[in-house]
Amino acid sequence: MNLLIDMKLIENKDIWKLEFFMALRNQFMHNIYATTLVKCFKFLDGSQKKILQNYPQNTTLELEVQLYKAVSRLCDDILKSFLDIAMGVFKDRENKRDNSENRIYKTANKHTLEILTNNALKTQTPDLISLKEYHRTLNEQIKLLTKDVKEELSDIQLIISAYGFI
Repeated sequence: MNLLIDMKLIENKDIWKLEFFMALRNQFMHNIYATTLVKCFKFLDGSQKKILQNYPQNTTLELEVQLYKAVSRLCDDILKSFLDIAMGVFKDRENKRDNSENRIYKTANKHTLEILTNNALKTQTPDLISLKEYHRTLNEQIKLLTKDVKEELSDIQLIISAYGFI
C-alpha cells in the first residue's frame, strides 16, 4: 500500500479506506476476541462511527447488519480503486506500445527510403525502386527496431508484475 501511495496511484481521499480496511483485517486476524463486526469495531476507536458516517445504513437494522453492509461498500470502493489503478497502468502501457509502434514505423520507413535511395543511385536507373525491395527492406528495418522495443517492454512488464498488477 505504501508503494501505491508513494507512487501517487491512490488518491488522498481513498487512503483512509485502505488503512481502515487493513486495521479491520488485522483485528480479525490477530485478536481472538474480534469474533463479530460489532466486537471488532470496539477495538478500533471511533471506527464504527466513521464507517457508518461514510457509508450510512438503515438504523432500524441490527448493528451487525449495518456494519456488514457498510464494510461491504467499503470493500467495493477499495476494489474499484485497485481496478482503476490497474486500468491506468494498462492504458499507460498501451499508449507506450502505440507510440513505440508509430516511432518504429516512421523510423523504419525513413531508413528504408535512405537505403533504397542509396542503392538506386548506384544503379543505371536510379529513379526505379521496386515495391518488392521497398517492403523487404522496410520489414528488415522494423525487425531491427522492434528488437529494442521488445526488450524495453519486457523490462516494464517485469517491473509491473513484481508489484502484482498483472
